[in-house]
Amino acid sequence: MKTRKLNTERSLIKCFFLSLITLGIYEFWFIHCLAKDVNTVCYRDNKKTSGLLIYIILSILTLGIYKVFWWYRVAHLINAEQRREKMNNPISPGLILVCDLLNYITILIKFHYICKAMNDICYNYNYKIDNPDLA
Repeated sequence: MKTRKLNTERSLIKCFFLSLITLGIYEFWFIHCLAKDVNTVCYRDNKKTSGLLIYIILSILTLGIYKVFWWYRVAHLINAEQRREKMNNPISPGLILVCDLLNYITILIKFHYICKAMNDICYNYNYKIDNPDLA
């Protein structure tokens, strides 16, 4: 079996800027490579995470809910490997789940405020149409 060296140079800043420059395409490359590396490193569990194609298809079909599950599963596999290797400060799958759920909550809050503000300005606009002498 031929082994390959795995990437040890991942960073948030690199991912952010490359995703920005490539209009989001790098994020998919990042997920593809991450899934491959997680499956390589965490082979002892006999559990695998799905690759990019399944990630995209199921994320679309579930309106993004699968992404939450996918990231939680990745964190869980990484956590199990870190514990097996007795590494300090293992990642918390629960924290990853909470971050994703908070993201959905903040999206809902944002959507609520946008809708409310839009309703208010549309109401004001309509009022002026109905009452041109007050405009």
